[in-house]
Amino acid sequence: MKTSQCRAVYAEFIFLGLFMSEMLIKMYGLGIQPYFHSSFNCFDCVVIVGSIFEVVWATIKPGTSFGISVLRALRLLRIFKVTKYWAPLRNLVVSLLNSMKSIVSLLFLLFLFIVVFALLGMQLFGGQSVSMQTSQLPHFRCYYYIYTFSCLP
Repeated sequence: MKTSQCRAVYAEFIFLGLFMSEMLIKMYGLGIQPYFHSSFNCFDCVVIVGSIFEVVWATIKPGTSFGISVLRALRLLRIFKVTKYWAPLRNLVVSLLNSMKSIVSLLFLLFLFIVVFALLGMQLFGGQSVSMQTSQLPHFRCYYYIYTFSCLP
């Protein structure tokens, strides 16, 4: 195992231990039932239990994963707890959420342009194939519709 992989495994154990100790201290301080009244605490508990399960599974069967580790990235949503106490950040988040409607419309328009140009590219260049007699390759090598999306910026 490379040193960078060893460091990543050690960091995973350290952070898992820190988050687990935080959860246990909160459970001890608040009590079990009041701890689970908060949705953030329930979410943290699910993520930590899933992380423990993932680590145990990786120890038993190395190289396999359930994909539960994706939930760990959702811990970044904890920053929204801070918005309760920090007014400028709350105003920023509220204005961002209010502008989501126009952003979604803009993204839909962008997706529509990509689909139109992918169809146009398939219509114009989709039937061209490489001739065995010449060594010249066509500039547009996407013969299937799904691959044309990767060609468009």
